[in-house]
Amino acid sequence: MESVPANTRKLRIGGLKVYKLLIVEDEIWEREGLIDFIDWHQLNIEIVGTASNGIQGLKMAKMYLPDIIITDIRMPIMDGLELSRRVKLFLPQCKIIIITGYDDFEYARDAIYVGVYNYLLKPVQKNQLLGTINRVIKDILQEKKQVEHIRILKQQVTERMYAERERFL
Repeated sequence: MESVPANTRKLRIGGLKVYKLLIVEDEIWEREGLIDFIDWHQLNIEIVGTASNGIQGLKMAKMYLPDIIITDIRMPIMDGLELSRRVKLFLPQCKIIIITGYDDFEYARDAIYVGVYNYLLKPVQKNQLLGTINRVIKDILQEKKQVEHIRILKQQVTERMYAERERFL
């Protein structure tokens, strides 16, 4: 079962960007628990939806383009690693956090290979998840600054090239 808030446009709270979070977890009490575990609003994070398996999660990721996905690894239909692989193809900047009860080296290695942001073991501590979320937000802001810096540099190069061309014509 999946749930989707009606409002999924880019939101801003007091001028700050609201980050979009998708939760993908097959256990309903875990899924609902993640919603209430942290004060997401205080972190400028909106939960754009929840999904009970990787297929639903993938559809929702394509629809809502979340900044952050929290997913379990072992789920029916499509697991969290396959979901992560597929999401990274069209949302390479998406930060994916895996929360799992499986302390298996193979899963952790595969998660690193896929580009998962963090791999947390259940039961996850609130401060552990909060620390990861705060690092995610910091990294997203840093990446956006780098992209903006590159855009400005490209614009300056273009303007200078145009000015030089005009000077020689």
